[in-house]
Amino acid sequence: MSSASTTQQNVRLNFDLLEEPFLMFAGNYAAKDAKVGLREAGPAGLDSPLHPAEVVISVVGTHQTSELAQTWINQCADVVPGKKDKPRQLPDFPGFNETSPFQSRIRALQAPQGIITQSEISNVVTQQKYEVGFRSAVDLLTEKVELTCESLPGTLVVLCAIPQAIVEYCAEAGSYLVRAGSQTKDRLFARLLRLEQETGQMHFLESLAPGNVGTDDFVYKNLRRALKARTMKTQRPIQLALESRLFSAASQHPAQKAWNFCVAQYYKSTGALPWRLEGMDPGTCFVGISFFRGIAEDSINVHTSLAQVFSGDGEAFVVRGHRFHWDQKRSPHLPRDGAEKLMRLIIERYKEFRGGLPPRRIVLHKTSKFWEDEFEGFCAGLGGIREYDFVSMQQTGVRFFREGGYPPLRRMHAQLGNAHFLYTMGYIPELGTYPKGYVPEPFQLLDHRGDATPRRLFREVLALTKMNFNNSDFADGDPITIRFARRIGEILAYIGDAEENRHYRFYM
Repeated sequence: MSSASTTQQNVRLNFDLLEEPFLMFAGNYAAKDAKVGLREAGPAGLDSPLHPAEVVISVVGTHQTSELAQTWINQCADVVPGKKDKPRQLPDFPGFNETSPFQSRIRALQAPQGIITQSEISNVVTQQKYEVGFRSAVDLLTEKVELTCESLPGTLVVLCAIPQAIVEYCAEAGSYLVRAGSQTKDRLFARLLRLEQETGQMHFLESLAPGNVGTDDFVYKNLRRALKARTMKTQRPIQLALESRLFSAASQHPAQKAWNFCVAQYYKSTGALPWRLEGMDPGTCFVGISFFRGIAEDSINVHTSLAQVFSGDGEAFVVRGHRFHWDQKRSPHLPRDGAEKLMRLIIERYKEFRGGLPPRRIVLHKTSKFWEDEFEGFCAGLGGIREYDFVSMQQTGVRFFREGGYPPLRRMHAQLGNAHFLYTMGYIPELGTYPKGYVPEPFQLLDHRGDATPRRLFREVLALTKMNFNNSDFADGDPITIRFARRIGEILAYIGDAEENRHYRFYM
């Protein structure tokens, strides 16, 4: 990427490329691409006591969907060929077994108590009131997960292979309920619809998913959230699987699915890290701030704060904060005392996860600017921590273009006067392509209070785009601090006080 500048109105426009962050794998092997590092060295968890010698996945589903799930898991144990004409973008999956780079076996179990019968499906899909059908589906799946965990205590992950009939019923229910809108008489669904439709009320962060509510998967999305919330007490992470997605060859290339599925299950099973970040200070605490309104809250003005926290070496946990009142006529922000309480709680939880050691530095990400009382509250909550960076960044609609058929490069940093922009997604030289199907848009640094330079902040953002253990992609467009904050809040909305699990892997 060449440099450019303009002197129009004495404003200079400069471009430069930041370095692509490295990831660390077993034996301190460094690679920019997660697939390369896993293939050549194996997961970073090999060097930790959390490495699972065996990942036991227990299946909940009908006889048919359970068989599909077990067949798929068995396939993942062996090599799954990639694309021979695109070896950089999609290499062979090396298999998940004792002699592969994962050095662990993956095994599927099925308890009789986890089988979903046709009569149980009928009890769900024949409900004329979709609200009743939704609750019946959640109750049914929750019961099967709980019975499976009791019957198979060695279970590390529960895979819910949801029958297609329930998926189709949920899609039909979602379409109906969205059309009904505020006319639905069911209190739960009226609240769910309102939560989905109220712009910005769910979180500090902008919506990460394109499109508006009204899609047919409205109920399915809430089925996922409710199921993860209801089953959290089993202390087993949940993996949802649909016949039309995980078990369909048409949905995604089998090798890509194998890479993504096995990376996720490796992390979900024990919390062993597939990879770590190279060169990041392990004493830095990265935080994404969000908030949510519980489904059972009576007042629409009562919200609960949430922090998704990552240590510099990749450990992750969730902090449920305090309730606070927010006047929805104003832009969302925490009051001073709420910000202080949340920051103190973040540091307290960090110390619990890190053997009593406090963070040396706090980096907080959100997409709205800091109000002064909010900023003062966060500062007051820092206690003795002197180094901090409170960062607000957002995609503002500004785009840059380059000659040729590809967009600007990932990691391009542009400075226009005092404004700084970063492309977290774009053409990736290491892959020789742009892997997405949309026009990339850079993040703009809107507000920064703290010590680091914009270049350092952006280098950290680039690194955090590579920490999504739900897939093995080269990078995401959003840093993990921003990407999952809302999704965690959507699950916590279903959970009562003190019922949540603090480990991030239960929310993936």
